[in-house]
Amino acid sequence: MLAIVLVSLLSLLPTASSFSDILTNLVVSAPAVPTARSPCPSSQLLRYIVHANGNGDAEAAVLARISSSTEEDKSWHEVGRVTACTDDHDDNDDDNNNNNNNDDPLAFSLDSAVARAGVAAHSLAKATMLQGRLISEHAYRLYPHLREAKRGGESRLEFGLEMMPDKVAPVPQSAAEDGDVKNLLDMMKGVGFVGHGRSIVQSSTDKEEKRSSRGLYEEFWSNEDAQEYDGDSMRIDINNLLASDNDEAESAPAILVCSRPNCNAAATVRTALEERRILYTDFAVEKLSPMHAELAFLTGKASMPYVFVNGKIVHGDNNENSSDSSVDAVTMRVLELTETAK
Repeated sequence: MLAIVLVSLLSLLPTASSFSDILTNLVVSAPAVPTARSPCPSSQLLRYIVHANGNGDAEAAVLARISSSTEEDKSWHEVGRVTACTDDHDDNDDDNNNNNNNDDPLAFSLDSAVARAGVAAHSLAKATMLQGRLISEHAYRLYPHLREAKRGGESRLEFGLEMMPDKVAPVPQSAAEDGDVKNLLDMMKGVGFVGHGRSIVQSSTDKEEKRSSRGLYEEFWSNEDAQEYDGDSMRIDINNLLASDNDEAESAPAILVCSRPNCNAAATVRTALEERRILYTDFAVEKLSPMHAELAFLTGKASMPYVFVNGKIVHGDNNENSSDSSVDAVTMRVLELTETAK
């Protein structure tokens, strides 16, 4: 439905400024969704890598400001970037092919572009609302004067998306929590956020202060692997890795330990296996690399190591949906699976 509406609007609004207005209106009119209560920064960063860098999904700069009648500084401050999975635009293109009667290839191409942008606008607005708490906390770290929004009253933190240069569209306030935690967690898998970790310059009264955010985001932006990659090829590589390790096993179960160099948790698993003379395959994974992001997306856990037995990720118990990923629990489960296979 969204694509059809945009196609009809395009003939009336063909200019670049009109296109920008369409995107702004779509962001402002996006349906409100709840904000996740305690989003994991690492998980959302790794999902950003998968969606934005690996799949080429929609992404945009997310900004923040204080929205109140007494606040003099109405300027937007860039906090980071959000991304959202937009797989449904392929279906929209099919609808356009079936419903579009325009024989002009150029006009149809433009129609399709607007339809895709429309889906992206709604998706990114929802991504911002879902990750609101995560974005807010990072905004407060980058711009201390925004902390006024924490005090309540007339002041609140407002988000905006910059989908076109110098054009910021305000994002609607998130909806109240509806209690459907599972649905919220599923929605979070399709979005991601990376905060600015590089040094930024901001004004404070009459002088400029240089502030920087150190840690996870700083590490991402300084990482040479923080770039686009072929997500499909990476997933094929992972499947081949798991398959080859399984093929090489004879009577014993195939054990694959994927971790970053000098990972203490992985060392615990290796030591337990070596003490019992259990063979395993070691595979190095750099932190925040495409491989790390894809493994996190595949397994549902951001922390290393990733331990596979016969091609299946090992959790802390025999429930594949288990949230118990502590190294001791994983080690015990690996040993149990090995003993069972004897």
